[in-house]
Order: sequence, then C-alpha cells, then structure tokens
Amino acid sequence: MSSEEEQQQHVSTEQDQRSKRALILYASYTGTCRFYAECFKLALEAAGYVVDKFNVSTPATRAECLKKIAPADSYDVVGVGSAIAMGVFIHGLREFVEQPRFDEYFKDNLCFTFCTATSSSEGAGLTGKHMVKRGGKFVYHGFWASTHNYPPLIRTRGLVLAKEDLETPKQHADELVRRLAAGETVKPPSIALSSKLMLAVGFDDKKGGKFGFSKVTVDPSRCIGCGKCVRTCTTGAMRMGDTHIAERGPGCVGCYACYHSCPKGAIKMRYADADRSPQFQFNETYLKMIETADLPKRKRISKAEWDELKARATAKPE
Repeated sequence: MSSEEEQQQHVSTEQDQRSKRALILYASYTGTCRFYAECFKLALEAAGYVVDKFNVSTPATRAECLKKIAPADSYDVVGVGSAIAMGVFIHGLREFVEQPRFDEYFKDNLCFTFCTATSSSEGAGLTGKHMVKRGGKFVYHGFWASTHNYPPLIRTRGLVLAKEDLETPKQHADELVRRLAAGETVKPPSIALSSKLMLAVGFDDKKGGKFGFSKVTVDPSRCIGCGKCVRTCTTGAMRMGDTHIAERGPGCVGCYACYHSCPKGAIKMRYADADRSPQFQFNETYLKMIETADLPKRKRISKAEWDELKARATAKPE
C-alpha cells in the first residue's frame, strides 16, 4: 500500500470514528417551532448524532449563536426551521442563514428544513433552494400544521391540540433519520406563484409594516416595563422608552411575539386584543392544557374557555 493510500485510509478511519454531528438553527414566535426542533434533536441523538441546537429568533440570540457555533467542517447535517410569515421564514432568519459565512455549513452536507405555519410550507422552499445552490444535499422538509394560533386567524378562539397531534413532529423526526441513513435526496418545497409575485415586487413583512399592515401598538396604561416584548422581538423593533414604557420602533413586521409574551395584555393590533383573544405560548403550561383537556381531536375554544382550562391545568393539587 502506497503512503498516499495509507493517508487516505487514515483520514477515512478518523471520519468513521468521529461522531456524526448535526446543526439545527430555528426561530419561533411562540415556541411551537422550538418544540418541533427539540423533536428533531432527540431523534438525531437517538441515532448517534451529536446535536447543536440554537435558537436564532432574535438579533440577540443570533449574535450568541455566532459565538458558540462550531466550525463548518464539524457538521455532517444542517437543519433550519421556523414559523412562516408572508411566505418566508421569520424575517431575519433567512437573512441570517443566507450570510456568506454559512455557505460552508451547507456545502457537501445533508440539509433539511422544517416549519410550523398557518397555512403552507412554501416559504421553506426559499431557504431549501439556497442550501442546494450552496452545495447542500437536501434530504427532507417537515411541515407541521401545529396550532394555527396566529392572532389574525384565531380572532377570539384559540386552538387546543389533541394528544395525538404531538406525535406528528416526532414521526417527522423519525422520517428524517431514515432519510439520512438512506442518503435519499429530494427537491426543496415548491414556492407558490403568489409568493413569487410578492417577492418580485419586493413586498414582504417589512414593506407591510411601512404601510401599517403589520404594526402593533402599545397601551402605556397597561405596560409595566418588564421588557419581555423587547427580549422576544424578532427584529429588534421593540424597545424601552425613557419612561420605561415599551415603544415600537421601526422594523416591526407584526409577528405577534410581543403580543403573546406580554403578561398584561398591553400589545394590540387589529385582531390581537388580549381582552378578546387568548395569548398563546407553546410551553409546559400549554402541554398541561392538552393533557387536561384530553380531546379526541383538536378544537377551538373561546377566551373564557381557554382561561378556565389554563386555570385547571395549572391548579396545585389539594
């Protein structure tokens, strides 16, 4: 055996011995996509992968990710997931992962996308196609219809899932692992004509905000200055004013992360009124609500029913 062949065999042996590593980047308005990302993480770990999962929902968390992320050649699999708005991923996430610095993370690696949404998964196609253009091998896209608790749709009724609904993202994660093992490649999700037209004329969440379609307002009489809206804002548009009252600055895209996180219902926008519409976070409390309701199938309930179910789910045993 020549020295060159021995060296190649040594490199191959080192790669085989190294644990496979996966990178998951996700953004979430209310935590639904966080739950989805965790399902992928657990399935990959069960398959022997070392998984790095980063929340990149806000400018602050994106900056933190860049400090902690491993070099590109450390990863074998890269996944990107988000909620959907205006036909694309959460504004800021797409810009983040399409930076030139991430090109090497996609090149020659197995890639996948996943999203939760109000209607479709077409927006993930934009990022999926970008992955392929940068040399990635696209293997899977997961779309979980999930909760549909986006304020313009819920109006005055929130959606409570059935227990079996929580099995769907786990099944998707298992399918991803199967695809990775098989090395199957597929095309990224297609992009609807309506989205292509919006992108062609340059209309997106930012433009909608400029025209007033997506702007939230703050009720200063309710704001207590806790700063939760500032910390959860996906674009950095929310800020604390001189009087320690939250203010909406330029860049608001109407994602409602602030609406759902405000403990006093101080955030308002058209259908998003905490006095009429349930506030929603996909967290331990919501999971307890699903367990307590034990519904045969998902159901929309009024704010009064929502609050009553939440109280029952969080009540301390006597």
